[in-house]
Amino acid sequence: MKQSKSGVVFCVLVSACLLFSSCGERGVSSSSAVPAKTQAELFDEFLQEEFLDYVTSSTILQNRLLEDPAKFGVKDRPAAWGSYGAYPTAEEIDRGRRAIRTFGTFDRARLQPEQRDSYDIYAYNAALFEPSLELFYYNEPLEISNGAHVMLPLLLSEYAFSDAGDVGDYLTLCETAGGVFDALIDFEREKSARGLFMSDAAAEDVAAGCESLMKNKTDHFLLTGFDRRIDALNIDGARKSAFKARSKAAFETVLVPAYERLAAAVRALKGTGKNTGGLARFEKGKEYYRLRGADRTPEELITAFDRAIADMTGETKKLAAAHPDALKKLEKAALPKLTPEKAVEFWMQRSAADFPALPDGVTWRLSAIDESVQDRVAPAFYLVPKLDDYRENIIYYNAARQRAAPHCNR
Repeated sequence: MKQSKSGVVFCVLVSACLLFSSCGERGVSSSSAVPAKTQAELFDEFLQEEFLDYVTSSTILQNRLLEDPAKFGVKDRPAAWGSYGAYPTAEEIDRGRRAIRTFGTFDRARLQPEQRDSYDIYAYNAALFEPSLELFYYNEPLEISNGAHVMLPLLLSEYAFSDAGDVGDYLTLCETAGGVFDALIDFEREKSARGLFMSDAAAEDVAAGCESLMKNKTDHFLLTGFDRRIDALNIDGARKSAFKARSKAAFETVLVPAYERLAAAVRALKGTGKNTGGLARFEKGKEYYRLRGADRTPEELITAFDRAIADMTGETKKLAAAHPDALKKLEKAALPKLTPEKAVEFWMQRSAADFPALPDGVTWRLSAIDESVQDRVAPAFYLVPKLDDYRENIIYYNAARQRAAPHCNR
């Protein structure tokens, strides 16, 4: 999985750094013997190449996004996480710059109206390329909530099996996952050397999170989930047994030691993070925030929030004046105590008047977040369905957060 494209190990900043990899410079002219392609046609081809490069940058990403890769022109290739390194290689940077130069040959005015949004998004990210390289190590892949160490097993647990080939790819990823953790360790050591390492409290929380994730070594959700998915496949019993043994071996000899290494490495770096005042207190922290989309100053944001609160307060007063009993009714109103499944059905019914009905064949599935990660993730989150199969949708819910706030059934 390339660190720029995984969505697992490195965040949006790094995606901006290497979003444009492996595309050479493509001209916009053609031979006189062949009708010249329009800018719109060439731009579609350009985006298609960028898209294919993105989804094939990592086996786990491809599995997450595509149900039938062959329909997109994606050929079979060995399972791999992709290339990792503390910093993009010179070749990767060069490819990115060449792709941006190619993008620069397109004239927005000559594109179709429906293409211009894509053009604007690409232009925005292209402008981030060079600044992102400079601020590369301000990124933090080990965020306490939803960091790489938390999301990696969750994504592995949702790896789709359609045949034995998918199973083999999954197991290869598990058997080679140690390289992902070694790359994370190298990244954090480099951050430390540059004076950008996290605070001691954050480091201890990350290390404790690694230990919590691997505490249950006998019936870990990666093991039980794998066995359940294997049993659902139409393959012979002997092969299923072999796959299960290989899964258990990879868990015990690769994943558990990898988490132990990461926890030890992060703890060893405690004391090197001198800043306890947040990212903005680093030398170029505010610049990094602007790069991430925070283009307004704190003072501007406070003013905007104050204005929004005043507007909402004014609307509430108007409603209260027009309907004196409304606030009393609101105070008495309470959500019913529902199971997670019933809660989803409840809100689907209540929102039916404001949202279109789901297309035929669309399903949703609720999945409880494992206890080992409950204190590391949000109360709930939604996994985006495959691009070519929007019918299956997965919603994760956090039972621990629900117990902590029983009045909140959302």
